[in-house]
Amino acid sequence: MASKMSNVRKYFDQVRWMMYWIVFALYTVVEAITDLTLAWFPLYYELKIAFVIWLLSPYTRGASLIYRKCLHPLLSSREREIDEYIVQAKERSYETMVNFGKQGLSIAATAAVSAAVKARVPRVLQSRFSLPLALVCVPSSPAKTTKFKITVDTNQPPVDLSTLFPDPLPFLSVSNSGLFSFISSVGRT
Repeated sequence: MASKMSNVRKYFDQVRWMMYWIVFALYTVVEAITDLTLAWFPLYYELKIAFVIWLLSPYTRGASLIYRKCLHPLLSSREREIDEYIVQAKERSYETMVNFGKQGLSIAATAAVSAAVKARVPRVLQSRFSLPLALVCVPSSPAKTTKFKITVDTNQPPVDLSTLFPDPLPFLSVSNSGLFSFISSVGRT
């Protein structure tokens, strides 16, 4: 029986605080307007403090009184309209976020293309990042059926691969040539 009473007491405390915060939210909206128009009134700020204390006090239960006499009848009479508005707002917010996302991507793509055109850079998407080679490659044996081949043609003397790839890789220590396969999420490419 005691646990039921404590649950009931908790419920009533929650309802009391809910009424207080709803009334206090309305008070802050009204306060923004009255601060601009009535701040010159003598004792205005003292009256505001007294009103908040009256709302919060468990003896006067001002928030409960305002909620039950004014706000609850108003909200109850408009409950269906409020629920419909919430559903519409949810639908519109999703559509709005999708549209903003599309517009943002469109603006970013337009800016990138226009910057590339102004700089007379070929329209190529470039991305640079640095990872240890051992994380993205594995040693591979020579294969004549490879699809891609990288050839570097320069008038400089050959560069030791260990200077290009500073990570200690076992297949680079054997000679100055190395074959490797990139690791992808599907498998090797």
